[in-house]
Amino acid sequence: MPDLLCQKDEKGRNALHLASLIGYLEGVQFLLKKIRNGAFEYDDEGLYPIHVASKNGHVKVVKELINLWPDPKEFLTKKSKNILHVAAENDRENVVGYILRNLELGLLLNGKDEDGNTPFHLATKNGCRRAVLALIQDRRVQKERVNSENMTPFDVVVGQCQKVEAEYFESPISNGKDKQPTTTNCGDIPWKDHPVNAKLVDHEKSTRPKAVDLKDSKQLDYNDLMMIFSIFSWFTKRSYPFDEIIHAQRKPFSKEDMIKKIDTLLVVAILVSGVTFAGVIQLPQPGHGGGKSIKVLLSMYVGLDVLAFLSATSAAIILCYAQLNDIKFSTPAIWYASAIVGYSMYMMFLAFLFAAVLAVRENLPFVAIIILVGVVFFVYQTFFYILWLIPPAINRVVHALFSISLHKLMFLYTYVVEKWLEILKKPNQPEEQLAS
Repeated sequence: MPDLLCQKDEKGRNALHLASLIGYLEGVQFLLKKIRNGAFEYDDEGLYPIHVASKNGHVKVVKELINLWPDPKEFLTKKSKNILHVAAENDRENVVGYILRNLELGLLLNGKDEDGNTPFHLATKNGCRRAVLALIQDRRVQKERVNSENMTPFDVVVGQCQKVEAEYFESPISNGKDKQPTTTNCGDIPWKDHPVNAKLVDHEKSTRPKAVDLKDSKQLDYNDLMMIFSIFSWFTKRSYPFDEIIHAQRKPFSKEDMIKKIDTLLVVAILVSGVTFAGVIQLPQPGHGGGKSIKVLLSMYVGLDVLAFLSATSAAIILCYAQLNDIKFSTPAIWYASAIVGYSMYMMFLAFLFAAVLAVRENLPFVAIIILVGVVFFVYQTFFYILWLIPPAINRVVHALFSISLHKLMFLYTYVVEKWLEILKKPNQPEEQLAS
């Protein structure tokens, strides 16, 4: 029996690794009695069972296994990562929270791996918003500690920003082989005057940062990046020129990109045309005894619906011309068509509100609720439609003023949604993890 329990699978995992993977606490307790030494064996990734439990967010298993070590600094992966490193880089907020609350594990908070990264570095590097939020609120976490590349966690965020620039903008990332650049890839700012690098000028000869190397981290999208920035702004009160970081000159779109954009807008325009055409064919029924107010509501509905239909049809014609006849016309066509499609969606929204009020006009409380919700979303749509229409130069100014507040709200929304999805997913989690 013990020989069978000691066998490993193709990934080098023993029975304790697999029990830790699926959070099977009773199985872990049983196996510790039979093959206690299995808790001290690495798998092919260089992880102990306790790291596997941390990676997958199984707090109860972590609590059970943590008693095997008198010194919490001893259970390290082959890359010198402790359990907080592993939990933070995988965004396991429950494990991170347990470690932060356990005073005996305080030595793990600022521990460094083989690359000099603390758990805070890794959470930031991998875009783990919930782990970043938990770590940044703990006063014991050293927010300005540097890794082997002389980068703080905030500098790592800027490094991720550089990755976004390299993919979407013209400014290249320095490969570290050239001499000190005269400008950064975050805009036309002298290297020594850049907010992140200014603190390094006094000792640049001895401690100049190396080229940003984030090849092991995942590529963050724009919203991930801005939500991490918003967390730093929220808790560290850092003032940072986000507009100078993100809004470098965009790369010109390729012919393939243009065709994809035209196809997307064309689909939306045709859908709006179809929906609004059907909306006029099947008018809302005014019912018996319709007075003047009913006629006004119906007239407004038809008028807005017709405007939406004509706008969407016009946009579709422009896009078809650009795609079938002259691709050189695609750049202005995309801008004009997107504005017209946005306008048609705007009109369709208003037409829907009038139709909804017309349908439930006899239920005054429900009418009030529809109007209230409609006004809120009307303001929301108006704000973004204005951003859609104004020139890019002005848009960047607006973005600089509102992006942090907007992304704070986005973070709160995604945080709640992710928590809810986690609760729904828990019953099926063990089978899915074992299959992986």
